[in-house]
Amino acid sequence: MLLIIALIVVYVSGGISASIIYHRVLTHKAVQLQPWFEKLMVTLALPAGTPVQWVGTHRQHHLCTDVAGDPHSPHSYGFWYAHCGWYICTSNVVWCVLYALAGPTRMLFDGYWRPRHQLSYNYLAEDINKIPFYSWLSTPNNYMLVMWLYVLALCSFFCCVWGITGLVALWILLVFVYNLGDSVNSLGHLFGQKNDKKSNARNNTLLSIITFGEGHHANHHNKQQQLYTNNSSILSISKLIINTWRFLGLVKTPK
Repeated sequence: MLLIIALIVVYVSGGISASIIYHRVLTHKAVQLQPWFEKLMVTLALPAGTPVQWVGTHRQHHLCTDVAGDPHSPHSYGFWYAHCGWYICTSNVVWCVLYALAGPTRMLFDGYWRPRHQLSYNYLAEDINKIPFYSWLSTPNNYMLVMWLYVLALCSFFCCVWGITGLVALWILLVFVYNLGDSVNSLGHLFGQKNDKKSNARNNTLLSIITFGEGHHANHHNKQQQLYTNNSSILSISKLIINTWRFLGLVKTPK
């Protein structure tokens, strides 16, 4: 039971990292958190990439969605490049699959690789780079150090408490969490209801539920600064989390 709870905590942390912190808070400024709390949550979000690179790349995605210049469109580069190949600069299916299944070793690799490659759109995140702490985290050696400590702490905890079973469970969960996030770029532009005339972004209810609302991707492309993109009839975990933060006084300027 405790192992399951720990895995759920990691899953929720991963969802909050990409969906709420990097996406809604940093990239689109849809909600403001108390500065100290925002910095804490960004630190927890680091497995998603450096703050500067993530924000810059996503803003470029909105500028050129599914046309030339989109960093990861499945319609321009194919499914596997859009899913995870763009991180490692390849559309080779074998390398993409290995990367998708890498689990905690992906975090080790990303610690070195991510802040040194695919930096073409960092200029779109100058506002993030001007914040000293985020700039420090986005520096190659600093990011690598923090990420490797992150992996060491996470794997050590699961191994010490649950042994090899814990490590295997963690590996499987990290594969699941990473691929959920990557699916927004790939499946989110291929399957579901299309209502955005400017792109092939789709609304996929199932994907939305398990990615904290990100599966309603067409809605998001229509209204980028909107905090919640789920239909009102769909359970929104991200809405529940943000309302909890608001109740606790952790939201600075709610919108």
